Amino acid sequence: MAIPSFLDAHAHSAPKEEIDRFLSIHYSLKAFENELTNPELVYHLVFVDSELAGFSKIILNKDHLATSSKNTTKLDRIYISKNWYGRGLAQQLLRFIIDYSKQRDQQGMWLFTWIENHRAIGFYQKEGFMIVGSHDFKVSETHYNPNHVMYKAYHIQG
Repeated sequence: MAIPSFLDAHAHSAPKEEIDRFLSIHYSLKAFENELTNPELVYHLVFVDSELAGFSKIILNKDHLATSSKNTTKLDRIYISKNWYGRGLAQQLLRFIIDYSKQRDQQGMWLFTWIENHRAIGFYQKEGFMIVGSHDFKVSETHYNPNHVMYKAYHIQG
């Protein structure tokens, strides 16, 4: 599910050979197996009627220089299968991981998103994320995609 979701959003962001190489490194079975043994990475899966409909990957306490906050969560991946678009699953998953993050004393959440991924940018802005910086996302040794750094500060009531 991860590869088709990545391709839906990013297939046209770089030459096919570069995308294929990126996927072979970062989205291989071995890469996922390695990530699942890393205690810093937190995955959440969304199932609908026993079908995997989406997933997220976050990293707690991963601060970014574009924010002045400490104890922030990096949203590294959030994907919903195209079959489930338009049913509110992405919003539900995002709100779930924000609550999860807050419960672990995080002060906000940040992410990278490709500047041409207008669907994602609009989604994050609707959920309260703001563009706070830029980042060149490394696809390969010779190709970088311009990304926004987006951030949502939590207003934790005490």
